[in-house]
Amino acid sequence: MGKSFDRFWKSRENQSEPSATLSGSVSATGDDTDGLARLARAKVSPEKTDGGTPGVAQVTFDNLGVTSVCTILDRALTSERVNDLSLQIRTYLMNNPGVKNLVLDLQNVDYLDSCCLNMLIVLMKGIRENGGQIAIASAQRSIAVLFKLTRLDSLFPIQRDVLSAIEYVDRARAA
Repeated sequence: MGKSFDRFWKSRENQSEPSATLSGSVSATGDDTDGLARLARAKVSPEKTDGGTPGVAQVTFDNLGVTSVCTILDRALTSERVNDLSLQIRTYLMNNPGVKNLVLDLQNVDYLDSCCLNMLIVLMKGIRENGGQIAIASAQRSIAVLFKLTRLDSLFPIQRDVLSAIEYVDRARAA
């Protein structure tokens, strides 16, 4: 994935902004109580998507101070979507240097392949090199089993819900 990914990344840097949506507002002090409250009140999950445009991952971001929640709306994370997903996450993190921790909300994801697992490992290394933490939230049973079978659950803490994952990364970073 190394050189081909870097070529892909460089070719996309000069194109228009990715389709990710930043929601929530951050105050001057860096806290986002409205965003956290909105996540806590959420009764329905975002609408699942079968992907729509080939090769374009559907994601949203909620900024909560030094922690950002990336909700992936696609059902399947296959090799055709992984490069775009990685690009959107990396672009978001580069454009928001105050964000150190990342919570990946996988509530909508039914399937992910080895390309996605590789991308997650590369993403985790980058976040940890910058002093941050990463956690998985709301993974469906099949996804959690995949992480256990591959022993990636030792690298990626899997939390039951987004709020638990936020608490985990905040505690782990403070320690």
